[in-house]
Amino acid sequence: MRPFRITACIALFACSLVMSAGPAHATFGGSNGLIAWTRPFFLTDSEIYVMNPDGTGMRPLTNNRSNDADPAWSPDGTKVAFESVTGDVFDLYVVQADGSGWQQITDETNRTDVQPSWSPDGTTLVFSRQKMDGTGSISLVSATGGTITMLTNEQRFNAHPVWSPDGSTILWESDRSGNHDLWLMNADGSNQAGPVRAAAWTTTCS
Repeated sequence: MRPFRITACIALFACSLVMSAGPAHATFGGSNGLIAWTRPFFLTDSEIYVMNPDGTGMRPLTNNRSNDADPAWSPDGTKVAFESVTGDVFDLYVVQADGSGWQQITDETNRTDVQPSWSPDGTTLVFSRQKMDGTGSISLVSATGGTITMLTNEQRFNAHPVWSPDGSTILWESDRSGNHDLWLMNADGSNQAGPVRAAAWTTTCS
């Protein structure tokens, strides 16, 4: 793996926003080298699959009649966080890399929890908690579940959060400026600033 400027990662991130969330979303496991992605079967059924970078060893992590999507590997490659529909809304789940040990992380009836991203230390998930009207907040929850901490005002569109490599900063998409732009804030929600045109940190893109 080679280090790239965050601007390269932002470009990839921005491109992903125009793709459909289901089959287009895939992620490397980093430390384990596996790719996790969303494989659709029907309008109401998509599953999380993993495979080697050369396409071998393909296997399902989930196998149900729900829409499972947006997989995100934990930093140590032992777990995958993802969203799964429960009734009319999505909640967050975590599963072991072998498909065992499902754990429901959020349980919300009036919000839909999507797009999880792991903190670099593997203890916390940042995600988008969306309302039915399309607005929502960037929020935090422990990777084992518990109290939800809202980082942004939920009166605007806020989505697709990602952590900086050192865990101190979160990058996300918001329309608070009137356009869909990238914004930055501290991991505790303070110092929200944007739109972001460039960022100073470097990271490693798998």
